[in-house]
Amino acid sequence: MNRKHNAKHKNKYRILSIVALCIALLLTAFLIATSLIRHNERVQTSKICELYYGNNNSVTKERDDYSDLKNKNSECDDNVDLNTEQIQDRFIPLLQINPETVGWIKVGNLADEPVVYRDNEFYLNHDFYQKKSSSGTVFVDVENTDLENDKYVIVYGHDLRDGSKFGSLKEYLNIEQLKNNIVIEWSSLYSSEAEKYVVFSVFDSSMLEENKNYFDLRRFDEIDLDGTKKFIEEIRERSLYDIPVDVTAEDQIMVLVTCSYKYEDGRLLIFCRKVRRTENVNTLLESMDSIVKNN
Repeated sequence: MNRKHNAKHKNKYRILSIVALCIALLLTAFLIATSLIRHNERVQTSKICELYYGNNNSVTKERDDYSDLKNKNSECDDNVDLNTEQIQDRFIPLLQINPETVGWIKVGNLADEPVVYRDNEFYLNHDFYQKKSSSGTVFVDVENTDLENDKYVIVYGHDLRDGSKFGSLKEYLNIEQLKNNIVIEWSSLYSSEAEKYVVFSVFDSSMLEENKNYFDLRRFDEIDLDGTKKFIEEIRERSLYDIPVDVTAEDQIMVLVTCSYKYEDGRLLIFCRKVRRTENVNTLLESMDSIVKNN
């Protein structure tokens, strides 16, 4: 009996060991595959950056090629009317890859990404080449159809562990990082130079209405009805920091949105407003030493 019992137990342990080994191998394969995918995505991002920042000697031909591509591409959203002749040269190579490109955003030293437009779903799980990818692509809200004049622009990006996309925005929770990355640069297709924005509020929130930390993010109608002042007051009250940046209803406001895990269905929100023509960026930067944490 003991021999049979011992043999039965040995067989059971052998099966469990094989199962455990198979699970370990599957997990290892999954991690390797994920690592390779992330590596390839970083390589692709570097290539896109090179196209955007690099000198291009064949812009005229590429511009003509892009015009033909735009006419043939039925996926381009009709709500976004692109004036091909006024598009800046540096965007032409990007538009050849993805005709839904609408700009480029540089968030201090934390993010440097192309920005696209379609709807609020597609680019959650598609890369800049419009291929399936859990990393997604940085995109603007579907309501932002006029990026040159919209008073309120929402920009979304995933919080990735390797810091890509908007994965480094959590650094804004550190007051020194906030001071070092207070200026955000936004370039639309028609911007000859990047437009500068300055951060004035940072906070975590929930997107669930029943949660006490809920924040109604997509208040386009309220802003259109001159509710901007009340909106700004709420944003400033909720900020983790007291940032010495004046904001009025006349300012253009942009918010960067990424996932946060502080609250259920959480988001980290970085609010900034466009630097005014009468302002000196260096003077603004000098005043940032007075930033303090709010209670």
